[in-house]
Amino acid sequence: MKDHFELQDERVLEERRKIQCRGYSLLVWGLLISLLVQQFMHAPFAQYAVEFLLLVGCGFYQMIANVRRGFNIWGDQARGKGRLLLSAAIAGFIAAVIIFLSLEEKNWTGLAVFLAVYMLVFYGLIKFLDYTSRKRQEKLEHELDEDDED
Repeated sequence: MKDHFELQDERVLEERRKIQCRGYSLLVWGLLISLLVQQFMHAPFAQYAVEFLLLVGCGFYQMIANVRRGFNIWGDQARGKGRLLLSAAIAGFIAAVIIFLSLEEKNWTGLAVFLAVYMLVFYGLIKFLDYTSRKRQEKLEHELDEDDED
């Protein structure tokens, strides 16, 4: 008797992957919404720590899995630097607004420092992952070229 997965054609597999991708996206958005609601309700961190760790873990898993396979996550290099800086600015601004709204005392200096540090760390991390991803892609292409020559 043939295995169930051997009998499926590519169309069925692609549809199943799309369904799983949508389910994963809904899970991540649900975690994010849950996290933000609990933070705005001034719940203690211990109450939403699991959601936070799952959300961060999902993001790290996706980044590491893409980099390990050599996939270019952030697009081509011609427009990648501007987009990368814009992404860092947007992420920093959103994080700063969330922190600002959750604070009882509004400390503008501390918020500005947080925004600057967040943007630098975010930009540096993404730049490092982009570099690692490109190096992995070059290595894979080199291995494929060597296999074609043999």
